[in-house]
Amino acid sequence: MKRLYRYTVFSATATRFSASEWDIEIEHDEDSVTLFEPDDPKALMPFLENSLSTLAIMEPA
Repeated sequence: MKRLYRYTVFSATATRFSASEWDIEIEHDEDSVTLFEPDDPKALMPFLENSLSTLAIMEPA
């Protein structure tokens, strides 16, 4: 039986204003990925490889 997992992807962008000041924006990807075969982590690479800093939260659907 295949398990359905939903991956919610967040991207963080940091902007440096000075030596000690940073602005960090975190964006939620509304087009989060739903996978039926989560055993292969390479399945997420097309969604993660273009982001410098990405957090992925996996939760059972």
